[in-house]
Amino acid sequence: MCLEPISLVVLGSLVFYFGLVKYFRRIEGLRTTAVLQTECKEKKCCCSEQEEKMSELANVNDVPMKIRNHRYPAKEHNLRVKDLLLTRNSRLSEGSTAFFIAGEELEGNKYCDTTREFRQNRYFYHLSGVDIPASALLFNCNTDKLTLFLPDIDEEDVMWSGMPLSLDEAVRTFDVDEALYISDLESKFKGLQNFTIFTTDLDNVRNKDIEKLLTPSDPDFFYAMDETRVIKDWYEIETIRKACQISDKSHLAVMSALPIELNELQLQAEFEYHATRQGGRSLGYDPICCSGPACGTLHYVKNSEDIKGKHSILIDAGAEWKQYTSDITRCFPTSGKFTKEHREAYETVLDMQDQAMRQIKPGANWDDLHALTHKVLIKHFLRMGIFKKGVL
Repeated sequence: MCLEPISLVVLGSLVFYFGLVKYFRRIEGLRTTAVLQTECKEKKCCCSEQEEKMSELANVNDVPMKIRNHRYPAKEHNLRVKDLLLTRNSRLSEGSTAFFIAGEELEGNKYCDTTREFRQNRYFYHLSGVDIPASALLFNCNTDKLTLFLPDIDEEDVMWSGMPLSLDEAVRTFDVDEALYISDLESKFKGLQNFTIFTTDLDNVRNKDIEKLLTPSDPDFFYAMDETRVIKDWYEIETIRKACQISDKSHLAVMSALPIELNELQLQAEFEYHATRQGGRSLGYDPICCSGPACGTLHYVKNSEDIKGKHSILIDAGAEWKQYTSDITRCFPTSGKFTKEHREAYETVLDMQDQAMRQIKPGANWDDLHALTHKVLIKHFLRMGIFKKGVL
């Protein structure tokens, strides 16, 4: 086919145009590569430091050596509650007293097909060590027998979520004497018609006949459970120590990542990532990640401001491990170096902490420790000129 002269001109123009486009795209690509290489060199030190910190983090399945071959001591906790309850209320008979708690259930979000994060009833967990939704426990003070009730197997749920824990697996996994299904509750309660059966509340009790046999919100029962939870046993101490170790390493990982993080939300993301990576599936509370003047807000939870131009970072965050939480707050300079005023404020708080820690021992009074920290604070404020008059 023969092309007209005008067609040849158009074709030549198009070839020239696309050639220019290709040329400028190549130039832009080279510029982008150069910028990325420069940024990479600037962040190389930060990245290598963070990789070193990452290697120090615990594995997600790490379990403290002291509790590795032990089950959560649920029976021991129930026996302590029993002793305290019967001591506090002498009218109760050991032979006709029991307690029952229904655990939390999965709760759906409104108007969608997702569920809220599951958090087990703390009283239920303390007496069972079980974090399975919609389960329940029964402790018979006459026989000292602890029974765990698991949700009935739902064929449709199995199709979507897989097989749940079997009854035999539950007895091997948890410190209970027997495991039954929720549908066995009614037959189990038939032998307890003349018992006083304490419970925390009736919120998750679905059987009306069983509900009539329960005594909810009894102050003596709550007293016994609260007193039992106040004094931690060796297993709980190791669990809390593990939660603290996860938080400690997560805080350090955030500090090492600070040069490449530009927003408070990124700091929160760093902490949550490193906590989860070590097995802390949840945080104990909503984290506070603030910078600059926002650090003066007690429970700041926006965690959304840019960090640039701010002197200070404050992070109040604690990981949770197996239902036990930690709580750590740390403040540090954005640039990695203290200003004079920042160092004075930091060392004031550090002195308050150190002096209080030296006084902590069995028998120490909480209010006395609180008053001591205030005296230390006032002394430093007078020295720094924040308080102008008076003596201590």
